[in-house]
Amino acid sequence: MRLTSTFLTVLLLAAAVATARRPQSTNPSSSVPPTPPQTPGRFWVKLTFGLDDQIARWDGSVSIRNGRILQAEPWSFEKRDRFDAENRSWTCTTVVLRGRSASSFAEPQRGVLLQIEATEATHLTVETRQGDFEVAVTELVAGRPALFLEGRASAERLGTSEPLPSDRHVDTEVATEDDYPSLAIDSRGHRWIAWIGYEDQAKRDHLWVLDLDDPRAKVEQIVTAREQLDPKLVVDSDGTLRLFWAAPEAGDWELWTATRQRGRWSAPQRLTHAEGTDFHLAVAQGPDRSVWLAWQAFRGRNSDIHVRRLRRGRWSRELAIGHPTANEWEPSISVDADGRAWVGYDSYRNGNYDVFLTCVTGRPETDVLEAKHTVAVAATADFEAHASVDATGRNIVWVAYDAAGPNWGKDYSRDVTRFHGNYAETLHGSRRLELRALVDGKVLMPAVPLPQKLNRIRPRKILHSDTDEYRRFYELPHLTRDGRGRLWLFFRLNRQGYAGHPRMGANWEFYATTFVDGAWLEPILIPMTIGRQNQRIATCRDADGRLHLAWSTGDHFRDWPWRIRFGRVPDVTGEPAKPPLVPAPTGPPAIVVEPDIRSWTIRR
Repeated sequence: MRLTSTFLTVLLLAAAVATARRPQSTNPSSSVPPTPPQTPGRFWVKLTFGLDDQIARWDGSVSIRNGRILQAEPWSFEKRDRFDAENRSWTCTTVVLRGRSASSFAEPQRGVLLQIEATEATHLTVETRQGDFEVAVTELVAGRPALFLEGRASAERLGTSEPLPSDRHVDTEVATEDDYPSLAIDSRGHRWIAWIGYEDQAKRDHLWVLDLDDPRAKVEQIVTAREQLDPKLVVDSDGTLRLFWAAPEAGDWELWTATRQRGRWSAPQRLTHAEGTDFHLAVAQGPDRSVWLAWQAFRGRNSDIHVRRLRRGRWSRELAIGHPTANEWEPSISVDADGRAWVGYDSYRNGNYDVFLTCVTGRPETDVLEAKHTVAVAATADFEAHASVDATGRNIVWVAYDAAGPNWGKDYSRDVTRFHGNYAETLHGSRRLELRALVDGKVLMPAVPLPQKLNRIRPRKILHSDTDEYRRFYELPHLTRDGRGRLWLFFRLNRQGYAGHPRMGANWEFYATTFVDGAWLEPILIPMTIGRQNQRIATCRDADGRLHLAWSTGDHFRDWPWRIRFGRVPDVTGEPAKPPLVPAPTGPPAIVVEPDIRSWTIRR
């Protein structure tokens, strides 16, 4: 039931009396040892209010000394909250009102994102109804929020986030929605970005590429077509910039490539010719700069994963991997120090979605690839999918994936999860992240759990209109490494509960974490990443080992057009480390007993 404004006022007054106005705190509490001051510069800072989950008014403002605030944005504000970017002030309440018409978020926390230009002496002064506090900006540490007001508020350092330059387009009259970015860094250290711009008026896609680090460079158009998907940009063994993508030819989706040489892009070259859809493209490079492709290919009645290698200008033959009668989906690929490609994917061979890993090799003197062996990384009764692979470490292959409960989405529309003796979850009723490591043929898992806030596993009910069971959804993991060997885990996070239609639209953001000094860092928000659930982040590493990112952000519920942004993860302190590992659940999957079909059925 929706609360009236009078009742809400009573709640707020009661909360104010109970908690009282907190005194100013100038010393953030922290559970980690003091760290040296961080490098000044241009980056984002996140202020969070209501960490105690209490109903309270957090109206306030922020000001800066010895620095500049370049941009200010609200974070997780409800429609009833207000934010004044020009005056850097706000009115907001940390409360969750029951019912989807009243709240968009299942958690009460509110926050402010600040893009600042900082010096070693920069301080933020934050004034709120619950108390005031000072933030020494260069003392903030990424992944280790500084706490204020007895732990009720925090400040944390984020990375960088910038929009694409607005003056680089040749044709400024074309209005597009921009998505599907990919990044690569050339031999000069220049960052190149590729993306697809959808022109709604003409109902067509533009495939574009831009040199971000040449201020005179203009957007280069590769091809314009009715539909395009999955652009992937790499620099191959001879330093050539090469682009891959998927697009239909005579109604059949195929893979394509083009190269940039002497300042010009070649005509598109078709890579696949068999009948059947080819898409969900993944690309990786080996230590010799050979290029490996993995993609999902429909041949006949089901889809398999196909692999090819480009080495010294010569393409290998296609290799199909997977079960002969089951569908395999959405591959990820990574190449180890010995030149072996490791391909992760999910398969329906056991009657539910499980994650598998296949090792693929190819001798330098031949164009034939060979699937050496396949390992079941996750083969339980749970839904396990969306694998991401990193094989660049020493004698270890990491696989991340997202998971849900058994009988996921199998025509089970009731709120209760147990019916006729079976457990089943509604479509997208829950999501969590899992991480596995393959070492000497054994599937292991970190002894230190990933930093997730999961309400419960196997609940009795998953209600569509309340926020009691699931408040957070973690999914679409992405693994990569920085120059120091740190394994980074990026993922999509939603804090809106099991929401059918949130009041202000779906709100998914990118976060990242890594294992440092014996613990996972608190997930670090990548600023300005609001968007759809199914968006992926692009990453690449420069010569200094720094990770660069690109993504798309937008929201049609709020009339925000989709735009490409790029940035870097913040520097983190502490020594990179490998989490201690323990055996993961192994063996054949549990028997899946599907619930009775009582509503609708999909038929071929």
